[in-house]
Amino acid sequence: MYQRNTHHLRTGGKSVVFGCGYNSASLLGVSHSDVEDNGVHGSNSFSQDVTQFVFLSTLQELLNNDSPGQHVCQIVVQFSKTYFLTSHGHVYTSFPLARDVQFDSILPDRVVEMRSGQNRTLFRTEFGQIYVKADGPLSKITGVTNTQVNNVKLFGVGGLHYWLLDDETNRLYGEGEINGASVEKVIELNDYLQKDEKVRDIVTGGNSFVLITNKNNIYVYGEKEAFGSTVDEHYSKPTRLRQFDGMVKSVVCGWYFTIILTFNGQLWMAGRNTYQQLSSKNLSSHDNVVQWFIDDSLVLNPNEEIDQIGSGSDHVLISTTIGRIFTRGMNTYGQLGRDNRTQSGVFMEPSFKNQNYKEIISKFVGPKFSISFADNNFNTLSSFLIIHSVRESKELIQMRSKLLNCSKQSLLSDLVILH
Repeated sequence: MYQRNTHHLRTGGKSVVFGCGYNSASLLGVSHSDVEDNGVHGSNSFSQDVTQFVFLSTLQELLNNDSPGQHVCQIVVQFSKTYFLTSHGHVYTSFPLARDVQFDSILPDRVVEMRSGQNRTLFRTEFGQIYVKADGPLSKITGVTNTQVNNVKLFGVGGLHYWLLDDETNRLYGEGEINGASVEKVIELNDYLQKDEKVRDIVTGGNSFVLITNKNNIYVYGEKEAFGSTVDEHYSKPTRLRQFDGMVKSVVCGWYFTIILTFNGQLWMAGRNTYQQLSSKNLSSHDNVVQWFIDDSLVLNPNEEIDQIGSGSDHVLISTTIGRIFTRGMNTYGQLGRDNRTQSGVFMEPSFKNQNYKEIISKFVGPKFSISFADNNFNTLSSFLIIHSVRESKELIQMRSKLLNCSKQSLLSDLVILH
């Protein structure tokens, strides 16, 4: 069964990070030496927008100097600050580019997952605690809506709202607001989900959220336009979109749009198309809102499939199983990585500031890798690539060896399929 992407929980492996787009107050964590190609290393921040993907070499060096062997596992952006979570459980900030020592106060506990909204970031720890950072110091969330919440394994953070799921009671606790309306409530998910159906992921947009379940169904809540609707329905309760029953592999949300990747590789899209992030075609029914449709405009090579999907507030990112990247949508700050600021409704591969980017990936990660993006990135005008090393399991190596031997000897009947 497909599970929530837990790449940020890995302690082994390696990664490198590239970023582009909006960079006011050094949001990307980029230094002058990262972008000037002058061979001089230093941590002086760089605050101009970056229109090509650039290797965050200063961050890479900082991580290695602080704790050799650690690497970035997850990235989230809180409007004007970026958090980098490492494999050693440390949290780094983009400005100043440094480790956030406030998290030392929770030792021996450590952060294993992060989610950001417009005005706060939540952190889940190894011991199951939830901490929050807004403008002030780090603090623990002990309850929501005057109720103590335990057993939190899944959580989501939207624009001005956040949600905690109590895994034992199947209750979803909300706090904050959506479109000015309070969401300080408790949602009894058993009233909406099927018997034996459990939530496996919570994906948030600016004014919406999506629940993905273990039956690969989705339930949506919040702003109607985010789901391609212009009629008078607000989705004020979890609403099952039955046309996607059993199909949903993953979901990403922009501020006012939603994209679904199905198990058969289809991209379904709906919501506002203001910057052609969903399509270059005129598909809008009203006020730039596009109803659900299959986007088949991305041309892939034989045996190439979509691996990961990502988003910003108004742009879309896709990575494939052979390591290619495609971007589309708003590009005012260079977040498409195309060395320009021209909006585009066509998926194209971005460019890299580092002409030797393939050598950088090979040096730090190795020949086999996968590409993911910043999590929960619905509210930002930037883009990040986390390029992770891929280690094959012993079972996969054994299966490949057995398949090769059987093929050479024409003994396919001897092949044992491992489940």
